[in-house]
Amino acid sequence: MLWAATGSVGLLAALPAGAGAAVLNWSVPEMIDPQAPFQGPNDAACTDGGLCVVVDGIGNVFTSTDPAGGAATWTKADVDGSNAIEAVSCPSSSFCAAADSAGDVLTSTNPTGGAGAWAITNIDGDEFFEGISCPSAGFCGVVGEEGVVLTSTDPTGGESAWSKVEPGDEQLYSIGCASESFCLAGNFGSVLFSTTPAVGSSWSTTHVDRTEFFGGAACPSTTLCVVADADERVAVSTDPTGGESAWQLVQLPGTEPFHVSCPSTSLCVAGGNLGTVGVSANPAGGAGAWEVQTIDTVKLFGLGCASTHLCVAVDGFGNFMVGTGRHQEEEPTDPGGTGDNGSTEPATPSDNQSGAATPSPSPPPPPIAVTRKPKSPKCRKGFKKRRVHANAKCVKVKKKHRRH
Repeated sequence: MLWAATGSVGLLAALPAGAGAAVLNWSVPEMIDPQAPFQGPNDAACTDGGLCVVVDGIGNVFTSTDPAGGAATWTKADVDGSNAIEAVSCPSSSFCAAADSAGDVLTSTNPTGGAGAWAITNIDGDEFFEGISCPSAGFCGVVGEEGVVLTSTDPTGGESAWSKVEPGDEQLYSIGCASESFCLAGNFGSVLFSTTPAVGSSWSTTHVDRTEFFGGAACPSTTLCVVADADERVAVSTDPTGGESAWQLVQLPGTEPFHVSCPSTSLCVAGGNLGTVGVSANPAGGAGAWEVQTIDTVKLFGLGCASTHLCVAVDGFGNFMVGTGRHQEEEPTDPGGTGDNGSTEPATPSDNQSGAATPSPSPPPPPIAVTRKPKSPKCRKGFKKRRVHANAKCVKVKKKHRRH
């Protein structure tokens, strides 16, 4: 086991690190968003400049330029009303973009500037967006439940600056773009990719894992893509356009990841249902190059990392955890593994309306059950698979009415 602590930041339970494993110290869970389960945080993003952004299920955006400083360093802004903000991407501290459940993209060139610093643009009717990826301020890609991909080389340029294609007939769960000339999207067991994402006919499909949906995708370069398949493994390729044989399924026991963040080719973090993350400095190096760390006791709903080895993960109780890097040769400093507060339990809602950190509440409410997710169903005609809180369910296909 690896254990470490620095101030209030402690590394929770971890499996032994293999060659290429990128060891992160994780803080204990602290609350910033005391909402009911499934209305709290949905996603997170961090930049090399030290900014981290969290978005939630009722339109809030949380920002911090010192996330390791605790809950008091986070600022809340009510940006998107009652809409669920599903995903966020921040290529720099001066540009972030997010996608919501109502066909909107939210952009800001001053993410810490409060609600007024964010612009909301409807780019596709009432489309339920699932993911967004912005490798730079000059390009973003968005995917939605109707199998659509929308891209823009001017994300702040309004609705007309976005192009829409429908490369397949299945729901798309995730997207990772290395640049405006390469994007990869994940659906149920397959990846779709394109070197000209704004052209519908340019997208190709590769079947990778025919039993699970790919809830997270990351492509830090055209020679490395990682997708999370929610069944204790990730799919990795150094040649993502090379067909099925170019992909390897890497087992990460005890993870069930449906989010993945790879800010560089030398850092990938995947996490999901079981409060655990898989971390690697050599993602294509096989299972031995990944370390599995337990950072929470409840389901993780999102995570985001910067190449400076700064990560934020969020859970269904409104808590965040900060991961920071250290060299593997450092000696562990906290054999008890509990950090300064003596507990690894997540923070839970209290009467503190400010959302300040309460790392060790007493007594905590019953946690969200951490159980093995059911296998994805086979849907009959007229129904389609839809991801509902990381699980696939069959929902009836309805005719889409666009708002004008």
